[in-house]
Amino acid sequence: MQQFGIINGRRILYTNVRRDAEWLKKLPLGNWCAFTITDNDDSDFIELVVEKSLENQVAYICSAGQLSDAVELSFDLKIVEKAIEQENITQIPFNYDQSPITTAHKNFSEGFWFAAFVAQNEENDINTLICIDFTKRGVKKIILNLIEKINNDWLPSDEEIEPPYYDE
Repeated sequence: MQQFGIINGRRILYTNVRRDAEWLKKLPLGNWCAFTITDNDDSDFIELVVEKSLENQVAYICSAGQLSDAVELSFDLKIVEKAIEQENITQIPFNYDQSPITTAHKNFSEGFWFAAFVAQNEENDINTLICIDFTKRGVKKIILNLIEKINNDWLPSDEEIEPPYYDE
């Protein structure tokens, strides 16, 4: 996992699940936001990323890329599954206000900006944004570029769909 910079007081970290065999061990415990990036051929990684992120108490999940809706849905379903399990054990209604919030973004730049600035959790301050790249081609360069632009007061376009630019 690489540190790319700081935006809005948040450390920006990057990992590619295909290239970093140790990424699972490097996830923080609590107070972090995930920004997932997927292509159509990345569905094999969704379940693992969802499970490990929730185990490490991710506070907010912003998904971008071609499978952004599928990633968001997988997180939502797993959150509900865990809530039902907890309710069955404790017999107490689950408080969904304490669950991670999920969003999906078709505009890559806007999704990253949203994760850096807007994604908040009322229970805990989010101090780390981890870009979890599922893609074969990688998105390191665009994320580094966006960090620089955002730190110079840039705002994303309001285009409905804006795919990422890839490294390869």
